[in-house]
Amino acid sequence: MKINNLIAVAIVALVTVVAANARHDVKHNPVPENVKKLYVFLGNWKGKATTTANGQTQSFDYFMDMKTDADGWGILYHEKGLIPNAAPYLGFGMLAADASDNTVHIFTVSNYADVHDHKGNWTDDKHFTLVYNGTAEGKTLKEELTVEIVDANTFKFSDAVTIDGQTAQTMNAEMHKK
Repeated sequence: MKINNLIAVAIVALVTVVAANARHDVKHNPVPENVKKLYVFLGNWKGKATTTANGQTQSFDYFMDMKTDADGWGILYHEKGLIPNAAPYLGFGMLAADASDNTVHIFTVSNYADVHDHKGNWTDDKHFTLVYNGTAEGKTLKEELTVEIVDANTFKFSDAVTIDGQTAQTMNAEMHKK
């Protein structure tokens, strides 16, 4: 019984010390520069997108809203594409940089059945390319997303999806900060 009481006192003391020393106004893990580099995407964005699939090309309005999350370590976003004669594309995701290997990640989920973790690298100060490899109906699917930061208020991206090595869909967009 004495040992259990001693352990309980030690746990209470440890919790008290940790709670007393924890400051909620101080970040315990400072955000690294490779993560801060992504802050250029913060804000509300509107743009025009063009997609080609099944031999048909359509242009539509595209919106993104991006905010920091996880104490600044990532960006949480919501997106919407108003595609003519189709259900609106609705998605959300996370954009982050892995401090351990300097890779960029975009994890996306949408009502068009996307659940993809794209991973890649900066190719220079204004461009990065990410790839997702998966399957679609038992076939090999590859999605390549390339992003260009034009300036503080404009970015462009292109997305190409191949299935078994054949182009299935492409999309290009130019986004402007609202």
